[in-house]
Amino acid sequence: MITRFATLCSRLSVAFILLFTVIACGGGGGGSSFYDPDSNNPVPSLTIATTALAAAITGVEYSELLEASGGEGSYSWVILDDDNTGLTINDAGILNGIVLESGTYGLTIQVEDNAGTRDRASYLLTVNGGNTPGPLQIATTQLPDTTPGADYTAVLEATGGQSDDYQWTLNNDGGSGLQLRPDGVLNGTAPVNGQYALTVSVQDGVSTVTETLILDVGGNPLTITTSSLPEAEVGRRYVAVLQASGGVESNYIWDIVDDDGTGFTLSQYGVLSGTPTTAGDYGIVVQVFDGTTDVQSSFILMVSPAAIQIVSGNPLPNATVGVQYTTTISSSGGGPTSTWEVINTVPDIANGPTFAPPGNASTGVLGWAADSIVAGQYKVTIKVTNLETTDQKTFDLDAIDL
Repeated sequence: MITRFATLCSRLSVAFILLFTVIACGGGGGGSSFYDPDSNNPVPSLTIATTALAAAITGVEYSELLEASGGEGSYSWVILDDDNTGLTINDAGILNGIVLESGTYGLTIQVEDNAGTRDRASYLLTVNGGNTPGPLQIATTQLPDTTPGADYTAVLEATGGQSDDYQWTLNNDGGSGLQLRPDGVLNGTAPVNGQYALTVSVQDGVSTVTETLILDVGGNPLTITTSSLPEAEVGRRYVAVLQASGGVESNYIWDIVDDDGTGFTLSQYGVLSGTPTTAGDYGIVVQVFDGTTDVQSSFILMVSPAAIQIVSGNPLPNATVGVQYTTTISSSGGGPTSTWEVINTVPDIANGPTFAPPGNASTGVLGWAADSIVAGQYKVTIKVTNLETTDQKTFDLDAIDL
């Protein structure tokens, strides 16, 4: 009897141990378990979705919302390089501030999620010196890469036009299956590996512009995607943002291999900048490194002479009735030879005025005969042309009778 009782207790102990093991391993279907039901659904990688910044106006409060997708939890934003604009960004991704000088600036911005994952992007910010809007144009030039089956979101940007109430249309999704909302948000589920050409258009109520954007889906090797550099001008500050794709995108570090004597610098975030001093064509070599692989690319930077500009002060020296008149008009910029001409005078000055040939890059000699003018006040409009650039200026002139 005792033996049977011991055997029964032993069997019950084994059954209890088995039951506890099943429950602990999640076999019971409820409560805590060691099995992660989301292990087959990895968190999408953190990506900055904003691809371009709207233009700013000098002295006017600027505010632009930057957006990101993927990652874990909430985001925190920081400006790594503000290019001396004085702009700030808060944790909601709102970039704001007042820029006091017009020009083009290169900004580098970083976002971080709760898991410590980071992504960064560099942008060109155009700051206009007045309230006159530029032509409507699509500022987004490249769509962020993605992987097959991922939730995809990108915000398209436009600048200029008669209104900032832009309305977007997806003319052709290129077979991607993505949708574009009227506010410029492109979203959906990323298709299979490949490249997709999406044609989009934006209108401001007056005009419409259309652009084709390329979406890369799938793992791609590290590649510098910038194919050419904008032209530069002597004496004018130059900024361009270089772009790459593939590789480990969150780790890009840029460097300039050869500046060809331009003195240009390249920030680690891909912002190329400098002020050229001499016109010509320069070969610039850059490199990007993603922590594993580095690739190089060569560019031709064309630097043109500064545009011609009339710099003589207003008014012109006084003229005397009955006396031959000459004065020198000065300009800056341009090439070795300029063409000067008088567009009109109000009122008319008889038998002139004219410029003595041939003229040169910086001066033109304006004059007329002794009997060409009577006493009074005049306005003289002068034009100079050099290397397909022109400048025009109207001067005041007093003619006195001694």
